[in-house]
Amino acid sequence: MITPQREQQLQELWRQLVSGSSANNTSELCWEQLEHLDEALTHTSTGLARHHEQLEFLGDAVLRLAASDFIESEHPQLPVGERSALRAQLVSDHWLADLEGRIGSESPLNLGA
Repeated sequence: MITPQREQQLQELWRQLVSGSSANNTSELCWEQLEHLDEALTHTSTGLARHHEQLEFLGDAVLRLAASDFIESEHPQLPVGERSALRAQLVSDHWLADLEGRIGSESPLNLGA
């Protein structure tokens, strides 16, 4: 069950993600999309039946692919070993948490105690 406060938080996150993007001209998510986004951001530690675990494997692969594509386009001269090391840094939990802190947004993750 998504509370009104959680819905507002997810909609704000979505607006931040698509701001400046011409790929998606809608600024609001429908209820089904909100449920998927909430599931993706809900950690198993919450004890809730619907959580991110099923999506995590696919999401990790997508993140690695996006990082690989970025490295290929921005640093094509790097040897493969250095590309792998850079990709590992870009997709690391520590680096992503630090990036979230620098962006200054309230964490959209739903974590247990």
